[in-house]
Amino acid sequence: MSTHFRDIDAVMAYFGDKENRERSPIKSKPVSATRLSGGLMNYVYRLKLEDGGSIILKVFEDHMAGNSENKLPKMRYFIEKNALDALSKQECFNESIIRTPKLFGFDDSLFALFMEDCGENLVCASEILKNDFHLPNTAHLGDEEREQALLNFLDQFARAVRSFDAKLKFETNIRRDTHDLMSDNF
Repeated sequence: MSTHFRDIDAVMAYFGDKENRERSPIKSKPVSATRLSGGLMNYVYRLKLEDGGSIILKVFEDHMAGNSENKLPKMRYFIEKNALDALSKQECFNESIIRTPKLFGFDDSLFALFMEDCGENLVCASEILKNDFHLPNTAHLGDEEREQALLNFLDQFARAVRSFDAKLKFETNIRRDTHDLMSDNF
């Protein structure tokens, strides 16, 4: 069980160690860390880097970040890592205003993902999905069936993103056209 990332001081101490930093996919030394809200299941931090950039560190412990009494399977780390990798290859995200963060790297020994910092103005997947469908429970399935269930979910998700993206683009165009019309007439 990893205990390196349960608080900001631990995160900074971990990356303060040269050997740990060299093993990580981070090229620049972190100068500060902020724990992000919304990390009920996992520990999520924004790391500000010495070179002026930032990166998101997401750590999957064997329990909920919001309640250490609630135990969670570590398999969710591998599912999310593979899902982020698969989603980043979906063409529908290339031109979309909605996309997943790029996965810069990972450390399977720490159950940690190093992801692109997309800033603070994000549209969450839950906003897109609006509880229309859920990732299926695949615990009882074999590897091939589990993979197919995940692919089906990703296909549904990609269709939902295209639909949501089209709606946002349409609303943006309506606002722009209305603004132009109002500007021309007044």
